[in-house]
Amino acid sequence: MHVESFLLARHPLTVAQVQYWLLEYEDDLAEATTGTARLEGDLDGLLELLPLNLPSEAQWEYAARAGTTTLTFRGDGKLNEDQLLDDFGNETRTAAGENAFGLAAMGSANELCADVWIPGFDGAPSDARPRPGDGPGTVRGGAADLYPWQGCDESLLLLSANRYEHADFAAVRPAAPCLPAETGGSGSVASRQAGPMVAEQGCGAPPFGLTARTARLVPRQHGSPVRTCRPDTTLRDESGRSRRIPISTGSSIRGLDERRGLRDIL
Repeated sequence: MHVESFLLARHPLTVAQVQYWLLEYEDDLAEATTGTARLEGDLDGLLELLPLNLPSEAQWEYAARAGTTTLTFRGDGKLNEDQLLDDFGNETRTAAGENAFGLAAMGSANELCADVWIPGFDGAPSDARPRPGDGPGTVRGGAADLYPWQGCDESLLLLSANRYEHADFAAVRPAAPCLPAETGGSGSVASRQAGPMVAEQGCGAPPFGLTARTARLVPRQHGSPVRTCRPDTTLRDESGRSRRIPISTGSSIRGLDERRGLRDIL
């Protein structure tokens, strides 16, 4: 799998960010406007207005893995509710939820991808393009949508390889292609250091515009093709019982990024 550099929002759109485009948008599932927006009837309207794209499945999984080969980007440790992040009003907590690419809350919300839902990956593009078509889209993540967990394997939704057919509501994490000026050179935009990225509210420009305050540059994959998820892994449920969970069938990425750093953009 070959993945070119691209820009991806630091976290899913918040209620306040969606309200920039949909002034009358209300979200009964969020406790604050800094929380993740979960769109249902308003989803198509937002996607029509957004000047940005949805990430492809391959881009999303690649970004979620952030160059790791472990169960999650945090390692092979037990998955628990402490790894969920659904509100971005606290900058310290948001920063603590970032992976090596600086992306927060990957796997928490059920994020819609640009691909139409197709079981399996036979015939999928090798360059990370989305698979178009008619029908429901594909969703990744969603562990926070089942909060509080009740010991029913809700943690599996944090795995980057987990995928399912879109139904009901979904979160949106905008993406955009990376322009040449943003991808290299000591004097390039990408090489400059940026301040902390926090969601802005009430500003004149789209608050989720892919700038250094709200987005991250996901570097291209250029390593030797390797399998980035293990054939299976052992998880323990809340009763302490071990379960062997096959996860290789859900993986759409076959590459490992050797550059684990992150370059902010302006």
